[in-house]
Amino acid sequence: MNREDIIRMAREAGLAWVDGLNGAGYGINTVSDLERFFQAAYAAGAVAERERIKTSNAPEIESINDYIRQLEAAVVAATEEANRRANASWSLMCEKMVAAERKACAKVCEGVVPHEDHGVLSGDVLHGHTLGCDDCAAAIRARGQA
Repeated sequence: MNREDIIRMAREAGLAWVDGLNGAGYGINTVSDLERFFQAAYAAGAVAERERIKTSNAPEIESINDYIRQLEAAVVAATEEANRRANASWSLMCEKMVAAERKACAKVCEGVVPHEDHGVLSGDVLHGHTLGCDDCAAAIRARGQA
């Protein structure tokens, strides 16, 4: 901040130009004039200081920003890999569950043994019913092979 900046801020704050005993200059009319001047001067100094800090630290700031971008890319890649593995694991688990259910269903079919004492099935009909259950079990197992 230089002399011209201070004079400009004094004018903006509403300070009046006076000819005093010690020479011409800006005079303070009220306390609020002085407060406005200090606020303007502080704000201008703060802006200048921020700009100076930004300029002097620009290489370090850019280096940190690059590092943050690298971290973000690594997080995205790790998340994608984790999702890929989770999906593969889930698919494998589903395949195993379907295979186990298919095996259990086939065993149920093989375990069906009609009883002659019910009086419904006998002789060749009983034998044909048992073969039908075996065919059903074979068909269920075959679905897992396709």
